[in-house]
Amino acid sequence: MGMAASQARFLGLTARQTNLQFEGQQINQQRTTLSNQSANCYNSLLAMTVPVPPCTDDFTKLVYTFTPTVSTTATIDQIFANNDENHPGTFKVIYTEFGSNEGIIETTNRARITNAQTDISATLQGTRRYFNDVSENVTEDNFESKKPFLYKIEGGEAHLLTDSDTYSTTAQYYTLALKANNIDLTEVSDEATQNFVNSKEDTEKYYEYELNGVKYYVKKSQIDIDATNPISVFTTGSVTSKKQKTDLYAKVEYDNQARVSAIIINRNPIEGGSRIEERYTVTSTTEVDEESYNNAYNQYIYEQYLYDQKQTEINASIEIIQSEDKNLELRLKQLDTENNAIQTEIEAVSKVLKNNIEGSFKTFNA
Repeated sequence: MGMAASQARFLGLTARQTNLQFEGQQINQQRTTLSNQSANCYNSLLAMTVPVPPCTDDFTKLVYTFTPTVSTTATIDQIFANNDENHPGTFKVIYTEFGSNEGIIETTNRARITNAQTDISATLQGTRRYFNDVSENVTEDNFESKKPFLYKIEGGEAHLLTDSDTYSTTAQYYTLALKANNIDLTEVSDEATQNFVNSKEDTEKYYEYELNGVKYYVKKSQIDIDATNPISVFTTGSVTSKKQKTDLYAKVEYDNQARVSAIIINRNPIEGGSRIEERYTVTSTTEVDEESYNNAYNQYIYEQYLYDQKQTEINASIEIIQSEDKNLELRLKQLDTENNAIQTEIEAVSKVLKNNIEGSFKTFNA
């Protein structure tokens, strides 16, 4: 190889080696960036808060109960010390009293209300309605009790009887023909309604129908003639009622564990007499607020899901970074191998150049 050719070869190898070294520097810079990204991912993992399941102890409370009467129980809601000089050592006690009595209970049944299709029809308050002829069932003895539900039809118009109407053997009496599950409905009288309405403390009025010896009730406010959707059905039964009460000057006794053991309540006095103090033994029990605990546990499950999802996302990012770094590392090794080969060839070309130079410039040397 001549000197010119060797020089050209040397310059080409040097340029190639410079490119390899520059590419290697770029790869190292990329690996540094990936290393920073990986560190950020691990820092994100360390910064995550691990969800902790709720403990039932955090949702357990002490409940104080006593029995004001034979048929009621009460739970103490709050106790405040009175800062009243006229009633030293007394407490303001707020408690909820529970009792049971006859009331209306919703059943699992549903009723479909229809306008009974009979031959008797008339206009009632501007709407065409059907009626049942009940004249045979109306007597002078039961007329007054049935009168609030009886209609008379005159000239195609139906009118509810008034207080001034009196029984007549020749009159035709009708009732509005409503049916629930194809059974005639009867409007419950005010007196009968009060028997179970008051126990539930509502102002609803009801219609009644009987099936297999059981009386069922539907709310008058829910009835829609020719209704396409079933409505709620009720029966009578034991209903739990509750009422919050406050005693302003109660006395409280404690046991050796600082728990309330008894409460002395000032009942209203007999007319003209002094207030009556009644002592009630208080029972303390611990109760777990299941609803709050379940809500907290559901929140824990949700947070655990988010935690696992975030952890999976970060781990996936780390795997991608590691894969990219591995590819860059392999490429860097390839460049290093190629650089070593070029370096060896440069050294060989350098020797050829040296020999060419020595041969050319030493020609005339002695």
